[in-house]
Amino acid sequence: MSPSSQMTGEDQNALLNQTSILSKAREEAEESKRWSAPETANKETNVDLKKVLVFRLGLVLWEIETGQVPFREVDAVNAQRQIGTGILPRMENIKNSELVDLLTHCLSFQPDDRPTLDEVGKELSEVFGDGKGNALSKNAVEGHVKIEQ
Repeated sequence: MSPSSQMTGEDQNALLNQTSILSKAREEAEESKRWSAPETANKETNVDLKKVLVFRLGLVLWEIETGQVPFREVDAVNAQRQIGTGILPRMENIKNSELVDLLTHCLSFQPDDRPTLDEVGKELSEVFGDGKGNALSKNAVEGHVKIEQ
């Protein structure tokens, strides 16, 4: 008798559930490649995690502004390859030139060319701010993004 035939229905369901969870975790890990910094996409060692975070933040800001997943026209592996070669998501539909400048700065291929997190905060305050250092105040966001009701 094989080991699987000795399993109860409850054991088999638990095994299927664990397999499903692992499969979903693999899919999510694969999909996260869309938000890789070039140095992580290229599997470099000794990366500056703060600079990686700034790159990822730039992609998240791009995603918020455009309402699109970065590199949605290709699968996650090819998205990571594009990032690794310096290809950036398209910005021609972003009308705010200050935001384009910030995104371009955050998405610099060379980590040392990216701003610090503090600098990103200050630039966000200038782009979306209310003049009092509140980068994402309700009034600033409503003034920038058309709120649909």
